[in-house]
Amino acid sequence: MSEESCQETNSHLVSIYSSSGNTWLSQYAMQQGIKGPFYTGLNRLMRDQWSWTDGNSVNYTRWAPGEPKVDAQCAAENSTDGSWITVSCSTAYPYVCAQASTDPPVSTCPPPSTPPPCPTAPRKMLQN
Repeated sequence: MSEESCQETNSHLVSIYSSSGNTWLSQYAMQQGIKGPFYTGLNRLMRDQWSWTDGNSVNYTRWAPGEPKVDAQCAAENSTDGSWITVSCSTAYPYVCAQASTDPPVSTCPPPSTPPPCPTAPRKMLQN
């Protein structure tokens, strides 16, 4: 499942908390080449109540007309219009992972080194 793949990188399927976040996410998905539904972290696998995989409560939704359906347990966002649909959790869709902002950033670059200070006066170079 996609949530397990996200957890391998110390992240969760993306959670959405606002209209602006939802718009940003659909635009980001389009930029990544996702042209249709993609999984979010919204599901009702526990207690038949919608929740985010990162444990945060659901305080914003953008359901498409006729949604959520009663027979599906997972949610996907449509990248073309930002609306949400319910889907089977076993359907193959792309997904977006997100790390909590409290996690320290991961760097693959070595720390920058400080160059030596420039001399205060020009020096004449001698050649033999």
